[in-house]
Formats: sequence, structure tokens, C-alpha cells
Amino acid sequence: MKRALVIGLLGAALFLMVGALVAPLGSWLSAQPSQPLGAPDPVNLLSDRFETIAGRVLPAVVSVEAVKPPKSASGNNKPVEESGSGVLVKIDGRSGHFVLTNNHVVTQARSDQITISLADGRVFHPVQIWADPESDLAVLATTLASAGGCSPSAARSA
Repeated sequence: MKRALVIGLLGAALFLMVGALVAPLGSWLSAQPSQPLGAPDPVNLLSDRFETIAGRVLPAVVSVEAVKPPKSASGNNKPVEESGSGVLVKIDGRSGHFVLTNNHVVTQARSDQITISLADGRVFHPVQIWADPESDLAVLATTLASAGGCSPSAARSA
């Protein structure tokens, strides 16, 4: 029950963050009369908006890498390496930051075998892992006190 609540809250926070960044696009997506000669091209303006939004959100995107034990069925004794991406999330009133990622990337890996890399080059390991195989979501708790420019709050204020 706790796991579903945490995943639900993080999903809602991510949804609201993206919604707040994309909401200004609504006026561009509504039907508009043809543009007068010399007016800016709406397609170029929309492209510029997407580029701006991507630039603001990019610092909150992290790289997640995991080294898992070898699969015994394959007869191969080499560890399995997985990699993926995640989103850095800060919950008001909670210490540290969380990373929302895919469960299949981190499943069967211990926290010391999972590496999270920030956009600014910092690397760290999660201190706790919550996973839901059914939805393929995982939440990684970190002790990262300050994300610097690598957080959704920095994206909203940019």
C-alpha cells in the first residue's frame, strides 16, 4: 500500500511539473486563422517552445546504470549490465531527492550496484529502492541534499 502511494504521489508530481511547463502551448495548439504576410511562422514558434521546455527539463533527467547478478539459466557467469534514464524528483517536506525510473533496469540489483549520474557529472548510489514490477516503475531514494541546477524546481523557475 505504501509503495503504491509513493509511486502515485511521484507520478502526480511529475504529471503536474510537465503540465505546468506544457500549459502555455495550449494557445498555439488552438485553431488560428491564417497568418498575415510577414507574421512569424507558428510551426517555428512551436518548435522554439519545445526547445525551451526541453532545455528547462533536461537537468532533471538522470542516467541509471545497474549491475545485476549473472542469469544462472544461461550458463554465463558474467554480470548483467542494464542502463536507462530517470527523472529527479524533490518532494517538499522530505529530505533528499528521488529518482523515478523503470523497474526492469534496477530489478535484482543491490543499491551499491546501482549508479545514478546527474547532468552536471555527479554520481551517487540510492539508499533505498521501491519497485513495482507490474507497472515497471521504480523509485530510488537518495541522500542528495542539493541537486543544484539538476532538479525539477530549477526547471520550473528557469
